[in-house]
Amino acid sequence: SSYLEYIIANEQHFPTTAGTSAIASDIYINNPSIVELCGKYLPVLAIESKVHDSWRSILPFKQHISLQDLLTILEKVSGDNESDKDYKRERVSRIYREIIDRGEEESEIVRDWGKNNLIMSHSGEFLKSSELTYITVDGFNNTGSKVFCEKVVQGGKEKLLTLLKTLGVKVITSKDITPSFCNAVENNELRRKLVDKLPYIATINTNSKEDFDS
Repeated sequence: SSYLEYIIANEQHFPTTAGTSAIASDIYINNPSIVELCGKYLPVLAIESKVHDSWRSILPFKQHISLQDLLTILEKVSGDNESDKDYKRERVSRIYREIIDRGEEESEIVRDWGKNNLIMSHSGEFLKSSELTYITVDGFNNTGSKVFCEKVVQGGKEKLLTLLKTLGVKVITSKDITPSFCNAVENNELRRKLVDKLPYIATINTNSKEDFDS
């Protein structure tokens, strides 16, 4: 390569979305997916046009957002005192979704990060993971501060619950609830009434299923 190319690749500073300027090797390429993930929290090349392939082979822009980069974004969101809560919520949701999409919800890197950083609560505050809860059981309220985790997954929540647990959040599901009774007494009269009603319940259940299947 020519001396000019060397100078441009190693000494030329470029503007970034973080409001700074830096050499190419310290900046992420401005691919749409990278811009969407990083927002203003990591230095992405701040130009409107796509970098031509001929320059991509010369300029050593970062091409990939690592798991550690994603966690760095979360850390910077927690220290952002300028942006409104909605912007930060949207950013947190995107990062959680990306971690799950990559299958990293049980990563030890995530587990270690959760021990030393703050997690967004439903109110928008950032707290230690040990102070946050997520309860999926109907009729139970969070006794502590509820973790924020909206608009992360579509459909099943198992991977989201796994991620929250890995971060150190207290997750309580119906599997974690074991009923206990003080001074429990067997009520034979109640049992008899329930047994008498079982045929009717079975009939209703069968008819309901037929209505559903028809």
